Order: sequence, then structure tokens, then C-alpha cells
Amino acid sequence: GKIFPLPIFLSVEKNIALNLKLNQTYNLSYRNQNIGKLKVEDTYRVNKIKACKKIFKTSSLKHPGVRKFMDTKEFFIGGTIKHLNNSIEKEKYKYLKPSSVKKIIKKNKWKSVAGFQTRNIPHRAHEQLLRTSLECSEGLFIQPLLGNKKKNDFTNEAVFKTYKFLIKNYFPKNKILLGPLYASMWYAGPREAVFHAIIRKNYGCNNFIVGRDHAGVGSFYKKYDAQNIFKLFKKNLNINILKFAGPFFCKKCDSVVTENSCKHFKKNKKLIIEISGSEVRRKLLKNMKISHKIIRPEIVSILQKIQNIFINK
Repeated sequence: GKIFPLPIFLSVEKNIALNLKLNQTYNLSYRNQNIGKLKVEDTYRVNKIKACKKIFKTSSLKHPGVRKFMDTKEFFIGGTIKHLNNSIEKEKYKYLKPSSVKKIIKKNKWKSVAGFQTRNIPHRAHEQLLRTSLECSEGLFIQPLLGNKKKNDFTNEAVFKTYKFLIKNYFPKNKILLGPLYASMWYAGPREAVFHAIIRKNYGCNNFIVGRDHAGVGSFYKKYDAQNIFKLFKKNLNINILKFAGPFFCKKCDSVVTENSCKHFKKNKKLIIEISGSEVRRKLLKNMKISHKIIRPEIVSILQKIQNIFINK
């Protein structure tokens, strides 16, 4: 009966599903290491097209989340899971348990903490969101997603190195916590925004930043869909959503602003420089020069020293 917007599932081939015995316990392994046990309570199939329309609002194979879901096996397994071992603790970027983060929050005496989800390198619009959130929160938990992402998304190294630089050089050290989120991206827009909010609540955040196109991809979701969905769950989620308008650079204002703080964007579009992760990716992929008004030159310099800044498969 609780809100849970994205399915967590285990798909298997038909021959495996048909040979599983109900109420029997099986090992779960990852990279040849036992990480848990699953007591099988049911095996089932779903109408994948129907499910995609509910989860992603589309069944188009141009959507990376739809494509990944349609590639799953024919059968799914449900049951009770017992956790044994967390292999991601041995990953390159130190995994922070929710309990560990809560201890840090308590030690720092932060009464309010904002969670920030990202899969991109930091650009000027991100900086504006982070600084604004610190005006209404005592602490900020920046948690880049380092799980499975789509082709041409930034690599984990590119994201983590640039955020480390930004925090070290431009933010107060005693107010920022940086840690990875090892989870897959589904690009499910509004539903994934709710999913990410629940995760941050479990980490001890009481505020969560949601921008104009949280977890979106292409033109599959409308502007601010990811914010509007929270109107349905205002009383149930127990986390405050910081709904920020999409920042852009206004040549007239000579600063990064939003449509709530600038009067020029409606009058003359030529005064506006859009800032988005997609636009930054596009320019970097084509080796185009990027204005310092969009991204810090130091960030670009760091990226130029990394062998692979984009996922290529």
C-alpha cells in the first residue's frame, strides 16, 4: 500500500522459471559472488508493452528505458530476499550506507538536508540549483548516479572528478557531502523522480531537489512533469520537494537566472543561453567550444585529461 513508482524485478529465461520450485530458497550472485538469497514465491509474465506505457508513458523503442525493459527475459521471479553481502562496497567510489549518511548528518548537526540527484557533470545551472538549496537547507548531499546508463551519458569518472573539483574549490566544505548512488537509470521522468526522492528520504534527507526535466530523456516528458507528479503524493512521501525552475543565462541580466527571476526571456529569445546536460553533452561530443557562462573552463580542462568521458556502448 506504500508508494513505489518503479518495479524492481528479476527476469529469467523460460527454462529456468519452469524449473524453479515455489517456497524454495536460491542463491543470488553478482560477479561470481553470493550477495543474497531469494525464497521464490511466484514466477510470472507481464504484458511488457502495457507495463511500459504505465512506467514510461510510452512504448517507443526510441526510449532507452523502454528498450532496456523490452530486452528483459520472458519470465519474472518474485519472493522474499535475504541480504548477505554488498559487493558494491568494493567499487572504486566508496559506497555510503544510508545509516552512515544519517550518522554524518547527526554529527554535523544538520537539521535540514537537501538531496541532489545527477548523472551529468556540473554546469552553471546545477551550481545555481545547489547554491539556492543551501539557502533553505543546512546541509547538501550530492549523490551522482553511478549505475547503468545509456550510451553518450557521462562516465562515472567524468562525473565524480568534476564534482569533487567543484565542491573543493567553490562550496563550503562543512556543508557538503558527496557520495555515489549505485543504481540504474531508467529515464522514467516523473516516476523516477519520485523513486529518487524515496531513496534520498531513506538516506536522511528532508529536502529533495527536482529540476525541470528530472530523469527525462529526449522529448518524452513535458517540461516540469517531474515536479507536477509530486502534487499527487504531497501527504504520503514525508520529504519536501524543492521545485526549481530551469536556470539559463540571460545576457541582459548578465547572470544565471530562471523564468521566475528574469523578465527578458519572453521578450527576446536571443538574450537567452540555454543550459542543460544534453546541450553540454552535444557540444563536448562535437568538440565545440563551450562558453564559460554555461560551464566552468576548469571543468572542461578536467574532462580533457580523462580518457573516456562518455559511455560508448
